[in-house]
Amino acid sequence: MDTYSFLRHFADSWGLFAMFLIFIGVTIFALRPGSKTVHEASANIPLRAGDNLEDDLAAIEKTRQSLSKKEARK
Repeated sequence: MDTYSFLRHFADSWGLFAMFLIFIGVTIFALRPGSKTVHEASANIPLRAGDNLEDDLAAIEKTRQSLSKKEARK
């Protein structure tokens, strides 16, 4: 079997399976229970009134701290 045929067979079988597992992993990571507030804070950055980067970073850090406090309570 030449190299091309071997690589094509591998990509058609195990390569497809590996890509599917990566897709499932990324989807689960994006939809995990604690990520909603982080995603909302990140999505609202362009809509904030100020153009100050420090304010944006402080808001994200505040969101992360509130999440870590919630996790510590569990």
